[in-house]
Amino acid sequence: MAQSSQYVSRGPWRILIISIVLFAVSIVVFAGIEFGYMPYLISESESLDAELASLNQTFRGEAQEDVFNLFSQIYNVQMLFGEETSLSTVPEFLEAITHTSITLQEARVNFKDGSIALQGIAPSYDVLVNQLNILGSDEHVESVVLERSETTDEGIEFTINLKRSAIVQ
Repeated sequence: MAQSSQYVSRGPWRILIISIVLFAVSIVVFAGIEFGYMPYLISESESLDAELASLNQTFRGEAQEDVFNLFSQIYNVQMLFGEETSLSTVPEFLEAITHTSITLQEARVNFKDGSIALQGIAPSYDVLVNQLNILGSDEHVESVVLERSETTDEGIEFTINLKRSAIVQ
């Protein structure tokens, strides 16, 4: 009987010691965050503020407005890509149908009539004709028209208009 009361009396002391150890660990963690990590975060925040201030000094007046307009346009395009499923297929479509030697400089998409105007540079007329054949054989393209081609120092500059049936939903 004496033995069981001895074990019973140790139980509350063990709980008290474990509680004190956990409390001490939580105090150490709090002190580490408060005196170690918080000053680091504050210094990082101040350095980012200084970097933003220097960027603000770099772009003044009209340049700042141009940068703002550019980012606004990028944001608007991202919103369109997120909401419009047919718009998000256009870059994939262009990548799939463009000859590897051709450099596209501009692509204008008209969703009302499903047309795409492509401007680019081909290294030769053979490559350009090959590109026209690729476009003409695609099942999603209704018509292909070579609007303009001109020989320059860079290659053959061209403008192609095509009508794609899959754009119009």
